[in-house]
Amino acid sequence: PTTPKPKCPKNETYKICVSSSCGERRCGEPKPVGCTLDCASGCFCKYGYYRVRNGTCVRKSHCPRTGT
Repeated sequence: PTTPKPKCPKNETYKICVSSSCGERRCGEPKPVGCTLDCASGCFCKYGYYRVRNGTCVRKSHCPRTGT
């Protein structure tokens, strides 16, 4: 029997074997500098969403502004 995919929080999706540094975008770091060759599985922000410091995934327009 196959094990069901874990339920992910809002705006996240379960991914299998993706680069931990490129599996999702982060606020303040919209484009990853480089992708690692590791294989991480888990809940990542859906396409079009960015990880905020508090751990949730939001649209880019809701990312906190950084710098001046």
